[in-house]
Amino acid sequence: PAGAGRPALCLPGFWYGRRLVARLRAAHTAAGFLTVAAAISWAASRYDRRPDGDPWLDAAGWWLHALVISTGAFIVYVVCRRGRSETRADDALDRATARALPLISFAVLLLSVVHAAWDRPGWTSSGMLPGNGAFGGIALAQGVLVVGLAVAARALYQGPPAERSPLRGLAGPAVAMLACALGGVLSGGVAQWIADWLDRGRTPGMGEGAVEGPPVVLSWQASIIPVLLSALLLLVLYFVWATRVRKQRLLRTIPDGYPDERPDETRTGAIAGTIARAGLTDAAPWVVGTVSSVTLVLGGVAVAGAWSTQEVPGKAAEGTTGLIEAGAQTAQTLGSWFMGLVFV
Repeated sequence: PAGAGRPALCLPGFWYGRRLVARLRAAHTAAGFLTVAAAISWAASRYDRRPDGDPWLDAAGWWLHALVISTGAFIVYVVCRRGRSETRADDALDRATARALPLISFAVLLLSVVHAAWDRPGWTSSGMLPGNGAFGGIALAQGVLVVGLAVAARALYQGPPAERSPLRGLAGPAVAMLACALGGVLSGGVAQWIADWLDRGRTPGMGEGAVEGPPVVLSWQASIIPVLLSALLLLVLYFVWATRVRKQRLLRTIPDGYPDERPDETRTGAIAGTIARAGLTDAAPWVVGTVSSVTLVLGGVAVAGAWSTQEVPGKAAEGTTGLIEAGAQTAQTLGSWFMGLVFV
């Protein structure tokens, strides 16, 4: 085979990562546009399929569905079949694919918006967009996949020892959990911010405004942000205390390394502080692991609470003790504000 007997660094496709990442980024961006296009076109098509609906708009809706499905199938083909080759670099097709996919999907999204915005006399929108329950399913699937990844990573770690493997092999699942959480916060932040804007300052989902609010699970996910930040604050305070204790211990030992030097408390304190703070880099994986574990647990609580009550935390806590009700409403309000802030 081509490249046999040559070091991997000499293979023309070894440094193919930039185009590979560009292709995957384009595919994921295009899939995001198609997801929004499918939700919008499906909501309009449900009305057009009524016996008194416009047949031309109904036909346009079916044409849009076919366009979304065919484009989605092509994206799946690009991801699964356009694999990386170490022996040759694709400079033409990959570049064209990375540019075309987002543009084609965005064009489909624009067509879906035009179709949904077309005048339909007598149609009064109500309720939520289709796919409200999908958010909880996505969060549950992400949690299950992260747990499965953690089990696999732990099993691999039990095999041949790897030097300096962070978190005993669980660094990958921890980062994956943070990535899922960041995606949830960004998508939820958009929904909460728009709901706040449409409700004219009222709390989304509490039934006080003109719209029902974002999906319930997003409100629950927003409500756990203050709890997560409180846990993170405690973790930060612990490391500040541990760094200070280590600095005080080093203040007694550093002068022993300079027996011929005149004592200088300012210089000794600077050296001790630098060494103590440098030790925080070794603690960084444990910070990531702790935050990921708390995020996984709180995310499970959010999904369970949303599915069991079908109401936002503030309404689900109504009728309980005053402390619980006030805490739920405060967490929901703060979480909605935090989600919007994180998005910005």
